[in-house]
Amino acid sequence: GASKMRHLLALRDAIYSERFRKLVGDVMGCDDLTEKVDCSANAYTHGCHLLCHDDVIGTRRISYIIYLTDPDCEWTAEDGGALELYPLEGDKNAQQGVPVPSPTNNLLPRFNSMALFRVQPGKSYHSVQEVYAKDKPRLSISGWFHGPTPPEGADGASLKQIMTMGDDARPFERFSNGSVDSETAGTTPSLSAEDMCELKKYVNPTYLTTEAMTQICEQFCSDSSIQLHGFIHDAIAAPLMNKMFAVDEIDKVGNGHCPPSYQVGLHPPSSWKVVGPPHKRRHLVYECTNDAGDGEIGDNCENVHGQLGQGLATLREKLFRSAAFARYCEKITTLRPTGYKDTIRRFRPGLDYTVAHYSGMTKVSRLDATLCFVDSREDGGNEEEEKEETKGKGRGEIKQQIGKAALWDSGDAGGFECYIAADDDEDAEAAAVYKSMGEESDDEGDQLLSVSPAANVLSLVMRNENIMRFVKYVSATAPSSRFDISAEFEFAVEEDDEEG
Repeated sequence: GASKMRHLLALRDAIYSERFRKLVGDVMGCDDLTEKVDCSANAYTHGCHLLCHDDVIGTRRISYIIYLTDPDCEWTAEDGGALELYPLEGDKNAQQGVPVPSPTNNLLPRFNSMALFRVQPGKSYHSVQEVYAKDKPRLSISGWFHGPTPPEGADGASLKQIMTMGDDARPFERFSNGSVDSETAGTTPSLSAEDMCELKKYVNPTYLTTEAMTQICEQFCSDSSIQLHGFIHDAIAAPLMNKMFAVDEIDKVGNGHCPPSYQVGLHPPSSWKVVGPPHKRRHLVYECTNDAGDGEIGDNCENVHGQLGQGLATLREKLFRSAAFARYCEKITTLRPTGYKDTIRRFRPGLDYTVAHYSGMTKVSRLDATLCFVDSREDGGNEEEEKEETKGKGRGEIKQQIGKAALWDSGDAGGFECYIAADDDEDAEAAAVYKSMGEESDDEGDQLLSVSPAANVLSLVMRNENIMRFVKYVSATAPSSRFDISAEFEFAVEEDDEEG
């Protein structure tokens, strides 16, 4: 009990004391700190992290962290767990500050050191880097000193930004190679010989038979979602996967590697760009600089990063953006796509994620089509036996026992796409809000759907109004990056459906 924690309790009492509070206020330039002080003990173990935020909740005024890591085992950059700090983009005096995508300074959790910073809405952005060390926890005492009122400009806090409504400004584009409208309203289009010829260039023929399309449609109409494994045939998928493996090997990410830097994958003359802001997202996107080739995998590019990007861009242009694919989607979902928005993304292990936020919430129902690529190659062994062997084991033991596919499926590697319902109560407790925003996702009660990443899988999801989605932070322990073509289709709604 208390006798075993006397030193911890003594430290807590010192932090709560008027003398220490005055010292902190003098050092930080805050002369109005109240007697309210928060204090908690924290242990970040292997794989733990905290995404970018500004700490603004209620009357918090100063944040503090006292590090109590093992004094006999010096903490190094290879151990991870650093406190990361983000400057602002553009106008640093703006009411709603936007942090740059990657931190520019960090502080290692060295024993008996203390970090302090002012809690400033839309400005005091920070995160806790993933802990890479397997054998030493990141121990700390942390909390906040409070002022009498919420800080000035609290409406610009990161939490408020996450909960602010907004719209994706990009317009929906029209499909190429013809109209997707049926000859008769309310009828399901037939796939012409030309459509089938175009689809067979890319799609696994298993999914193009009448029987398969009927079964897929029945399941989608029942569940509002479906995952089609091995969707792209091997002649196209295999070269893309090989380039993906090469890219991760060059960048030295995945399989427990500490990411070399936040510039991983941005090698010139690459067209991969990092996007933020990091309190909502961080990942790479491919921005095409040349027209997609005619079914080629991008071997004309100078480096493998560009070759992979061009290959994915070709697949997007020739398949996802075609009227034939739109008609195929209607055939297997009964939803008639009339336009699209899409992005080619890379989520790097130990670095990238998206957070569910209200500006990305659906106002009108959409069809999500996401083609995912990850490394799920097995090193031999029976997957079912591996899953059985994990029963009763701890998370760390599981990571050492199971194969790549099962690791992705377990959720421990992250990278899964999760769908959640928006909370109508804007005054919900902040902790619960951060949980729903994707900081924690182990509580299945918060989830409407979770789609594990897998190699060459097309996920189709009917996303109704007021639904948000996010891609869970990809851990450094993940077998690979997550690459995907993420498309959002608007679709026609029949008048009878609108009236109903």
